[in-house]
Amino acid sequence: MSLGRFHHPENGITCYEDLGVLKLLSHIRIEELDDFVQETLGPLVAYDDANKTDYLRTLEIYFQENESLPKAAERMFIHANTLRNRLKKIQDVLGVDLNRADRRVRFYVACQALRIIQHP
Repeated sequence: MSLGRFHHPENGITCYEDLGVLKLLSHIRIEELDDFVQETLGPLVAYDDANKTDYLRTLEIYFQENESLPKAAERMFIHANTLRNRLKKIQDVLGVDLNRADRRVRFYVACQALRIIQHP
């Protein structure tokens, strides 16, 4: 039940089979998850802190909206082109190409792990 709040934060109710990667992550020690998050998202967090930006939130919403530019942009109340520019900047900061599926998966998992770390 506690994992349901990560999948559907608005009501915290979800079916166990709908939890996806959260089922796996919930069995990993918080310290290990934190190491993975720092290794993966650390540069973006540091950039956000230094520049008063919110690129991590942008990335999280982009993944939450299933990588749909129109839906993510609408949710953030920005134009799709603005979102494209933000994603390009995120790629620059992280030094990765998010057009590669293996990279997107790594950052998606890191965002999910961060949710668990922030709300144990």
